Amino acid sequence: MSAGATVSFDITNDGTAIHNMRVAGEDNQYNNGDDAVSDPDLVTGGQTATLEWAAPAQTGTYDFRCDFHPDQMKGTLVVQ
Repeated sequence: MSAGATVSFDITNDGTAIHNMRVAGEDNQYNNGDDAVSDPDLVTGGQTATLEWAAPAQTGTYDFRCDFHPDQMKGTLVVQ
């Protein structure tokens, strides 16, 4: 994605466990106020959510995860 672009993620929980999506903020650290989190932030089975993320102006790789399963459900977003 392009630096500074706003991206929208549509999330559907097809399982039974609770999930969410959190993208680390511009500092690429979690839980310090600049993160983007799905709305709602707790997505139960069969529920949908949306996450809007404004990509930082600085290019790089930014982490995302599920707060409830951070070691199993994670990845990176590349800003160019």
